[in-house]
Formats: sequence, C-alpha cells, structure tokens
Amino acid sequence: MFIYTKIKHIFLVPLCIYLLLASCAHMNSYNTYYNAMECYKGATSGKSLNVTLLDKCVEKCAKILTFYPDSRWVDDALILSGKCFYIKGDKSQAETKFKELLNFYPESEFVPEAEVMLGKIALERDDEVEAKRWFKRASKDKRVKEEVDYWLTHFYFSFGNYEKAIEQGELYLSSFKEGKFKVDILRILGEATDSLERYVAALNYYKAAIPIGEKKFDLTLRVADIYLKMGDVAEAKKIYNSMEPQNGEEERVLKKKIAFCFESEGDYENAITSLQDVDDQESVFYIGMIYEKQANLQQALEAYNDATKRAPNTEIGKIATKKASALQEILMLQGILEPKDTLQFDTTYVDTNTLVADTLQADTVNDTLVGFAEDTTSLPDTLKDFAALRMRLAEIWLLEFKNPDEALKQYRTVLEEFSESEYIPKALYAIAWIEQNTKGNEKGALEGYRTIEKDYPDTDYAIAARRQIESIEKSEERGVKREE
Repeated sequence: MFIYTKIKHIFLVPLCIYLLLASCAHMNSYNTYYNAMECYKGATSGKSLNVTLLDKCVEKCAKILTFYPDSRWVDDALILSGKCFYIKGDKSQAETKFKELLNFYPESEFVPEAEVMLGKIALERDDEVEAKRWFKRASKDKRVKEEVDYWLTHFYFSFGNYEKAIEQGELYLSSFKEGKFKVDILRILGEATDSLERYVAALNYYKAAIPIGEKKFDLTLRVADIYLKMGDVAEAKKIYNSMEPQNGEEERVLKKKIAFCFESEGDYENAITSLQDVDDQESVFYIGMIYEKQANLQQALEAYNDATKRAPNTEIGKIATKKASALQEILMLQGILEPKDTLQFDTTYVDTNTLVADTLQADTVNDTLVGFAEDTTSLPDTLKDFAALRMRLAEIWLLEFKNPDEALKQYRTVLEEFSESEYIPKALYAIAWIEQNTKGNEKGALEGYRTIEKDYPDTDYAIAARRQIESIEKSEERGVKREE
C-alpha cells in the first residue's frame, strides 16, 4: 500500500506542476491579449489616433506570438496586430500578418475578416485583380457579408465601373436597410450616378443620406452642386446661402460655390468679388479663368501670375504657370500681328519649322491633333513670317486654352490673308478637324478634307485627310445599315 501511494505521488506531483504551469501560461497569454485589446480600444476610440497605444498593442501581440505560440489567443493576436499595422499605415506589415493568419490558422474565425482586410490593401494599391479575388473569397462567409458588399461597391466605383457599383450598392441597401455603411453606400451611389450624368438619381441618393449622415455639410453641398450641374442655378444658390459654415474652410468653400453661381448667371463682377473675399490660390486662379472667359487677357495674365506666386509647385500652380506663359505669348503675338500693316518688315519666306509642326496626323475622329508644338513659350527668331505667327496663335488657343472658336478665327485669317503660304493645307486640316471633333459638323469637315485632297494632293495633310474621309464614310455606312 505504501509503495502504491509513493508511486502515485511520483506521477501526481509532475502532473500537478505541469497543470499549474499550463494554467499560468494560459492566464498570462490571456492577460497579455486582454491588455493588447485595451490598448487597441484606447488607441482608436478617441477623436485622434493614439499611435503610442497602437505600438504597445503590437508589442503585446508579439509577446503572445513569441512566448505563447500554443496559446488559443495566437490567431487573435495576429488579426489584432495586422489591424494595428493597417491603421498606422504600414500596409506591408499588415498584409504579412493577415497572410500568416490564413496560412497557419485556416480554420480561425478571423479568416473572413483577414480576407476583407487583404482586399482593402489591394484596393488601396490599385491592384484590381487581387482586390476582387480577396473580396470574392470573403463573400462566402455570411458573417462579413455586409462589409464585403460595402467594399465591393467601393471597389467597382474606384475602378470606374459605375454601373456595377450602382448594382452592388443597391444590393447592399436591399440586404441591409439599416446597415452601418448605409450613408457611405448612398454617397458612393450619388457619386456614381453623378459620373454617369444621372443627376436626378444622384440628388435622390444624396438627399436620402443627409438625415442619417454625420457629414451633413458635405452632403448638402453635393445636392447644391448637382442642381448647379442641372442648370438650376437659383436652387443651387438658395441651398448654398442657407448653409451655415462651422469653420473658416467651410466658409471659403461656400463663397467659391456662390461665385460659381454668379458666373453661371453671367454676373462676372459679383463672381470676382466673391472670389476676392476668399483670396487663396484657387480663388485667384478662378478669377483668371473668368477674365479669360471675358477675353480680358491682361487681367487674366495677372491673376494667373498671382496664383503661381502663391504656390508654384501645386497642381493649380503648375496649370497657372502654363496658362500665364501661353497668355504672355498670345499678347506678344497680338502685339506683333495687329499693327503689322503699319510696320515695315521683310516678308520674304523664312523657314519656321522650329515654331510649328510639319504634319498633322489624326487616325480617327477621336484622335487629337498630333504634331502641334506643345511648348507655348517659344517665339520665332524673326518677325518675317506672319502666317507662321498666326498659326502659332491658333495653336495656343486650341491646345492650351481649349478654345476652338478663337482657333478657327485665327486659322481662317491665315486662309484669307496668306493664300499663297505653305501653311494653307495645315490650316485647312486644322479647321476640318475642329469642325469634326468639337462641332460635330462632319459634313463641313468632309468638305475641308476633300479640298486638301484635291488642291494639295502631294502633302502629308492629304494623306491624313484621306484617312479621315474613309473613317467618316465608314461611320456613315454603319449608320445607314443600322437604320435598315
């Protein structure tokens, strides 16, 4: 009996020690995970992100993975640390953690969530194929269906598939009538229908989002913007004026929007006054555009120069710099060309190939005019060839300012005043191209192309004109067949 008892004690003591240690390890891993969760909640619950707490959360998750690799909290630690890295912006580390979870714990309850997160990371790096693959994988699990439907809507919209985004968004709304992403879905649907110029539908989506959305200013602004696009300036202005800005930025936005309303009504004076009240780079740039629209080129130049000085390296600053350079050249060219009849210049032909391109190529009706010089800052070394200067002026209006009417005026002046110039076929081609691609006047374009083919058959413009004639005729044939 004594021997039996002794043997029993020999086995029981190590067993008890093992159970005690296992229990301690379990408690330690649980406590570590609990503290990690508390750090995560503290880091993300406030108005601003607490990066220090996120780092502590990652440290505690790493402790579980290192010291308690057999703990039941390992997959919890992986998903949590991955989310911390994602929130911090370290998408590479986040991706690693989510994939570790999928590879080592394929039965974990967190697998669908990890797949959604991997889809989001792929979406953010514009990897369309990978993003769609992860979202489709996650969609098989009902626990994350709402989130997957939301992200699929976001996915389709991000890659410009607006019809599919609308279809997916409507599916979300029908499946989750009070879903947590409802406001975001309505906003995406508003943007998608707006992009497709379905303005009434966009209005309905934005209006539905306003009562339940937190960002009421932004949503109301979108409603007014849609009315402005629809041409209902009075309603747009009414909404803008009824809005109460909560800070200086919102006040500046409203003043700009009201200025756009004035401009749409042709009230340029009040539009400029409203923009001057804002007095930032964007507003000064818009003032330049209004002056440009009024053909007040000197004041437009001054406004663009002002916009450039404020922040030359911004997108607006770069555009303003380009416009200012082009306007400066226009003013210089106009100064040369307008008094040309009273000036005594030797008008003997001078080669100006460095000023303008030799050939125009337009393979289809949708092609742009390839071959125009895009550097709007270069002037010829001589003032002898007024035809070249006039052509240059036309090109600036067309390419830099997207003003086909002013470009046509200059090209036609070349035809009238320089009928013997070698630029005539180029001017004819440019006129035909503008009629075809900006005016929708294919009949007039055909006449121009055929004139080039007939009168200037040995030029490069005749070759390009023949391609355009063939393209237009084929298009007309297809139209006839459809009608039959």
